[in-house]
Amino acid sequence: MKRYRVKVDDQVFEVEVEEVEGQATSRPAAPPPASPAERAPVAPKRPRHDVGEAGAVVAPMAGKVVDLLVQIGDPIRDGQPLLLLEAMKMETEIYAPRAGEVKAIKVRKEEAVSAGDVLVVIE
Repeated sequence: MKRYRVKVDDQVFEVEVEEVEGQATSRPAAPPPASPAERAPVAPKRPRHDVGEAGAVVAPMAGKVVDLLVQIGDPIRDGQPLLLLEAMKMETEIYAPRAGEVKAIKVRKEEAVSAGDVLVVIE
């Protein structure tokens, strides 16, 4: 049995390889525990959507507006869902990138949008 060290996406694994009936097999060993400095940062639970000029929240992809979850004048919190966008048979919630007030809604329910189209304006 031979031991090898393999690097995959900046992670190092130790594997043991044993020849069985003329074929090699491998069994990864548990990677060493990462120190806090080596751990990847934790991703936010909700994706942040781009805010353009004057607080315009834009569509991250082409799709169809399934539902509007806010109205003009509504106070909103950072991370609050604003609308549902359907793309390729999957619904994606579009979240407020910051707190504020809904000043304008630039789309209607069932409307098709392109990537980069303004959906909602927050001030």
